[in-house]
Amino acid sequence: MSDKILTLLILCLLREVACEMVVCNGLVFRQVYYDRELLFHGFGKPSSLVIHKFSGFLFFSHTIESSTEIDFGISSCHISKRTCSNITGVPGGFTIAYDQGNDDIFFGGHDGIYKYNFLTKSADFFAENGKSIWSLFVKRKFYYIQYPSQKLHVYQGDNFVPVAEAVNYEIDQFFISKLRDVYYSNRTALYKVEKFRKNPFS
Repeated sequence: MSDKILTLLILCLLREVACEMVVCNGLVFRQVYYDRELLFHGFGKPSSLVIHKFSGFLFFSHTIESSTEIDFGISSCHISKRTCSNITGVPGGFTIAYDQGNDDIFFGGHDGIYKYNFLTKSADFFAENGKSIWSLFVKRKFYYIQYPSQKLHVYQGDNFVPVAEAVNYEIDQFFISKLRDVYYSNRTALYKVEKFRKNPFS
């Protein structure tokens, strides 16, 4: 067989194979492939996602644009029923945390921290009236970061107090791992405080 015919045959076979390739529109997480599915649309920049597995609701913060300003709101969508509603009572709802131990969901906004009421499907004021809440985190204890100071607070007794070891730091994000290592970030870097060293946050 001539080289030209062999080349033409190979090109034809490659073309056939290329035409039958499967396009994957999912993602691989921990070596497992997951199909991607559009659940809900029409929300501006959804963030701070929390799934409440017992009720089937996905809670999230998103931007709300008016003609002159951008604000934030919190919505909930039922995963299987594909219905959504806005959570009322959280001005500037920006952040969400789930307390698994007590099965409570908290929201932070421009004017404090709110607790979700599953009966009324609305938010009730919880704490920190008049304070703008940047981030919430619950792991053994309940933490929040205030905006714009970026200071970390912890719930002790019936009040939030500044975390003494963190008063000299700006904190943008905060996380405690299962191993109780503390991670936090600010505009300078990402930091880790290991459990076996002085653990200022838990």
